[in-house]
Amino acid sequence: MNPLLHAFFVHFPIALGFLVPLLILWTMVQFKRNEATANTLWVTVVLPLTMMTVFTVLGIMVGDLAHEALEKYMDEKPIKTHEEFAEIFAMLLYITTGLSFFVFLFKAKRRFQFMVIVLALSVVTLGLGMATGKTGGDVVHEHDAPHFMLQAIKDGVLEKLGKHSHEEAEEETKENSEDTGNVETKTPAP
Repeated sequence: MNPLLHAFFVHFPIALGFLVPLLILWTMVQFKRNEATANTLWVTVVLPLTMMTVFTVLGIMVGDLAHEALEKYMDEKPIKTHEEFAEIFAMLLYITTGLSFFVFLFKAKRRFQFMVIVLALSVVTLGLGMATGKTGGDVVHEHDAPHFMLQAIKDGVLEKLGKHSHEEAEEETKENSEDTGNVETKTPAP
C-alpha cells in the first residue's frame, strides 16, 4: 500500500468521531420515546464505528510505511509521539466498536446504561482522535514531513518499502565479510 494514502485514511475516523456521539445521543433520546425505533437506530451508531475502525487500521498500516520511508530523513521523535497517540486511540476505538455490537444483549434498562457507557467511550475516543490528529498535524506542518517524503520519493525509497528482508541481510553479510577480510564459505548440507 502506498504511504501517501495515510492522509486520506486518517481523516475519516476523526470526522466520524464527531458524528458518533451525536448519533448515540439521538438514539438514546429515541430509546426513551420508543424502544423499537431506538433498536433500529443503533445500527446508525454501529456502522460509523465500524467504518472508523476500518479506516484506522488502514491509516495505521500506511502510517507505518510512511514512518519507514521518513525515518532516514527526519527526526523520529514527533513521529513516535504520533504513533503512540494513534495506538492508544486505536485500542480505545476497537473496544468502543466491539462494545457497540453487544448493546442488544441486554434488557431495556441495562441496554440504556450500556448506551451511556458507549457514549462515554466514544467521547474519550474522539478526544484521543483529536490528539492523534494534532500530533500528526505537527509532523506534517511543524516538522515538514511532505518535504522529506518528496525527497524519499526522489531517492526511490517508496519502491524499496517492505523489502528489508533477505536481500538486505545478504548484502550486510557480504559487506561484513569483506570488511573483515574473511570470505564466507558455505558448507554443503549432508
